[in-house]
Amino acid sequence: MIGSIIVAGSAPSVREDVRDAKQLRPNVPILAVNYAIRALPEADFCYVGHIEFDFWRELAGDRPLYARSPGPKQREVTGPKSDHPEIDLWIDTPGIGGGSGISAALAAKALGYSEIILCGCGMDWREGYVDDFTVVFSSTLQRSRVTPGQRAGLRAAIERGVDFSGIVSMSGYTREVFGGPKE
Repeated sequence: MIGSIIVAGSAPSVREDVRDAKQLRPNVPILAVNYAIRALPEADFCYVGHIEFDFWRELAGDRPLYARSPGPKQREVTGPKSDHPEIDLWIDTPGIGGGSGISAALAAKALGYSEIILCGCGMDWREGYVDDFTVVFSSTLQRSRVTPGQRAGLRAAIERGVDFSGIVSMSGYTREVFGGPKE
């Protein structure tokens, strides 16, 4: 096992959560997810949950860009991996419908990290996105529909026995589910 990593999602709390996590684990790398790629230029790695958008490489710059290997339904929208040369590493994780932050946390587990600290992954999209960077869900009504679906996806994955060991969270619903990091 490699140790700890911060998985930084797109919730407005992401910067505060990362700051607090860095106080607990000062030297851990940061994996920025989706819109956090732009919000956290200090992130070491980038993870994309929506490869159907073509602006990720530009936002990631020179940082490595990872993505979950697309399943059959996702390939209908995105095409095959060969259509996405911008992705540096494809990671096989289960598609659980719990949001990109959860997918990135499972990717971090697959890469060998033993403690994954979720920051800005609270699963309450009614709050909007960090820096108001809204591309996918532009209206409050659309965002209010995402939250219950992601939470249900996470609960269903837990019931199916998906291994979430080592995942903790700094805030929100995911902290209620996984608990916080140990001091």
